[in-house]
Amino acid sequence: MKESNDGTGIKAVIDFVGAGKTVTFGDAILRKGGKLVVVGLFGGTFAQPTIFFPLKARCIEGSFVGSLEETKDMLQLLRNNRDSVEFPPHHFVSIFEASKSLKELQAGQIFGRRIFKHDWPTSRN
Repeated sequence: MKESNDGTGIKAVIDFVGAGKTVTFGDAILRKGGKLVVVGLFGGTFAQPTIFFPLKARCIEGSFVGSLEETKDMLQLLRNNRDSVEFPPHHFVSIFEASKSLKELQAGQIFGRRIFKHDWPTSRN
């Protein structure tokens, strides 16, 4: 799988089984910054050293919404429109704008992602 993506791994994985082995496999083929969504309810365990979470910068989440038919419809829609799917924009802002950004989010004024830069001065103790 990684070889088919220039060795960088897969950007996103949807695990429809949700067993320990399938979650482990999905995590193993993700690229840095990739996303694994577990929707299957088979069960099991998934263990990984905690150091890998910040180093790999991956997102692992569970989702339990919609029906199997709705999932099939969504995947078909994505297949049919692969080249026209646009992802929400992302904007880098100073960490000093965190409170302002939260207020804008609550007011529904933010579209996309807001990523905070840690640009505070370093201390010289």
